[in-house]
Amino acid sequence: MIDCSFETALERAITRSQEGLSPSETIQAYQAIYFPAQKIHFELDRPQRSAIARINNDPRLGG
Repeated sequence: MIDCSFETALERAITRSQEGLSPSETIQAYQAIYFPAQKIHFELDRPQRSAIARINNDPRLGG
């Protein structure tokens, strides 16, 4: 499992501009679609419980 905060994920998405969206459009898409879907996934699937390894990929989360 890769640990990354929503804040860092959003910053990285804006930097990548992979979807060809403006920064404001990226923020809107992540807040309206990606983050709510992730929260549902965490609640329903509980991936933390089944992970056999965790990798911290976010300096915000400490070491």
